[in-house]
Amino acid sequence: MAVTKQKKEEVLTSLIESFGRSRSVVFVRNKGLSVKDDRSLRNILRLQSISFKVAKKTLFQKAADENNVENFEKDLLEGAVGAAFCETDEVLAAKLIAEFAKKNEKLELVGGVVDGKFLNQSAVIELSNLPSKKELYAKFMGSLQSPLSGFVGISSNLISGFVRALDQIREQKEVA
Repeated sequence: MAVTKQKKEEVLTSLIESFGRSRSVVFVRNKGLSVKDDRSLRNILRLQSISFKVAKKTLFQKAADENNVENFEKDLLEGAVGAAFCETDEVLAAKLIAEFAKKNEKLELVGGVVDGKFLNQSAVIELSNLPSKKELYAKFMGSLQSPLSGFVGISSNLISGFVRALDQIREQKEVA
């Protein structure tokens, strides 16, 4: 069934808006993914507020051009291609899709867009290996907390040592 020009314009408008709002876009190639697995992937993404859209590569190209994406490589988008749009985190979509693709060979990372620049497949895979913002915040807080807890430990040891010394002096005076 042919898609009408009006429907294509609606899809293009939606893609342009999604590109504009997203901090990252991850493109994937579907190489025969079952309906069950496709639904599972979409549910995983939806739980993290990541939208997933499938469109023709020319529509992705026009939406990328409209949003001034540098070096967009339309040629990498061969076959059935979808895009995951994440508005909250640059790493999250790539991380979730990479984890899903490890379990299912019929899904392949193709490329992505971060900060208005097109990333090839290897760059998106590297991006998926980075820690998420939550993990980075946790590590940062741990590194801030470490010196403080060390200082508290040293201070308590000094105070307890001083108290023990005073107690020893008291015991010696009682004996004498």
